[in-house]
Amino acid sequence: MTAEELSLDKAKGELHIAHGKERYILIPMRAYAAIIDAIVGLVGDAAAGPLYYLGKRIGKGLVEELRNRLQERHEAANVENLIKEYAGFLEELGFGKIDVKEFNSEHAVIHMHSPPSMAGISLINGKAAELLQKGKKICYIEAGMIAAVFEEIIGGKFQGRELEHGTLDNPYCVIEVRKMG
Repeated sequence: MTAEELSLDKAKGELHIAHGKERYILIPMRAYAAIIDAIVGLVGDAAAGPLYYLGKRIGKGLVEELRNRLQERHEAANVENLIKEYAGFLEELGFGKIDVKEFNSEHAVIHMHSPPSMAGISLINGKAAELLQKGKKICYIEAGMIAAVFEEIIGGKFQGRELEHGTLDNPYCVIEVRKMG
């Protein structure tokens, strides 16, 4: 992203990207991790459901921006265009480097290098870090976000799930999204 694509109106306290209408907020990675840690602290090992649901809601909130980006480029909302645009959009938003390993209209595998759910929890050393130490999955928010965007743009019901993740020293998540039924 170039500096020209960022627009900060200090008088209004508003940040816009690529001259879009959508307003953005920036939160530190530590704050993102604190949200995850708070949910894990409230519900313990059962945090998967609430975190995934949170990701689905965030993903639905990103759909309008993705549609606008595809429309501006005069691209159809097909799987290939959606994946490329979404990966670039998440990278712009600071979700780390994203490599799409495979995709079709019913299935995709996405490798997220240094996603916030992994990279952020090392900053707070709280309950979420304990989940990792127990070998539990951690990228529920990212999995939910990806599934929601597929549902909204491609149509149908999609399930996102973490296939594997790295360590705090090598943070990554491999997420699969698959059409249900």
